[in-house]
Amino acid sequence: MIFLTENIDNIKATAAIFGYIGSVLASVFLIPQVYKVIKTKSIKDVSMVMTLIILFGTLIWLTYGILSGISSGWLLALPVIISNAAQLICSLILIILKLIYMGKINLVKNNKGEK
Repeated sequence: MIFLTENIDNIKATAAIFGYIGSVLASVFLIPQVYKVIKTKSIKDVSMVMTLIILFGTLIWLTYGILSGISSGWLLALPVIISNAAQLICSLILIILKLIYMGKINLVKNNKGEK
């Protein structure tokens, strides 16, 4: 029985390592896109449909991670939560930039008619 317990602990540790490595990679995959959009001030080549799918997918995964953490423990849930929170932030940034660059959001106060 001790052998099974040690084996399960090793499997959990290995799963946690893979989870955290995957979390880091998944957390940064949208950062180059956000950087390019900010640098070029152009978002015409970024699909809004893709960005919205990523947004809703990350919301679902984030909810899953939080519920899993509450019910099963945080060790294996944290990678899901961290990576999807980062993706959610990047997706929201891309959507906001899309709206800004399309002229739907104006960040500069317009003072027409004033001298």
